Amino acid sequence: MTGAGPPKGTTSHDLRHHDVSVLLTAGESVVAVAERLGTRTPRSS
Repeated sequence: MTGAGPPKGTTSHDLRHHDVSVLLTAGESVVAVAERLGTRTPRSS
């Protein structure tokens, strides 16, 4: 199967950023997303 998975060169940081964007777009609060990621403050992400 070709084309499956993230594009070549995608980093774990890219995936984390994408997930955060999806959650915030879906209406999750910044605090809830920060807690889900295990960050101490929303600013540290």
